[in-house]
Amino acid sequence: MDASTNNDIQLYNAIQWQNDILQSSYNKMYDLYSVDNEKVKYLLDNMNWYVYVNYYLWYLYYIVCLAVLYCVFYGKDRGFSIYVKVLIFIAFLVYPLIIASIERGIYNWLNYIYVVFRGSLYQPSINNQSAITYYNSIPFWSN
Repeated sequence: MDASTNNDIQLYNAIQWQNDILQSSYNKMYDLYSVDNEKVKYLLDNMNWYVYVNYYLWYLYYIVCLAVLYCVFYGKDRGFSIYVKVLIFIAFLVYPLIIASIERGIYNWLNYIYVVFRGSLYQPSINNQSAITYYNSIPFWSN
C-alpha cells in the first residue's frame, strides 16, 4: 500500500468516528427534548381507559343478550316459532364476529361516495388489518 491509500483509510475512519459521535449526540438530544415519551404516556393512559370501558361494555352486551334470549325462549309467547328463536339466538352469537367487518365496509363505502362527490382521488384505507384481531378485547375470548 502506498501512503495516500493509508491516509485515505485513516481519514475515512476518522470521519466515520465523528459521524458516530454526532449520531450519538443527536440521539441523546432527541430523547432529552422529544415529546414522544409524554405522547406515549398520554396514549397509554387513554388506551387503559378504553380497555377498561370496553371490558364492562362487553359484560353489558352479554347481560342484554341473556335477557333478550330469556324473554324470547321463556317469556310470554309472542308467536315465534322454534326456528325464529334459534335464528335470534344465532344472530346474538354471530354479531360480535361480523359487526367490525360490516362497520368497516360501510365506512369504506361512505368514504368512497364522499370522495367521488368531492371530485378527488379515492385512496383505499391503508389499514388492512383483519377484523378478527379486534376480538382479543372480548373478555371471555381473551383469557
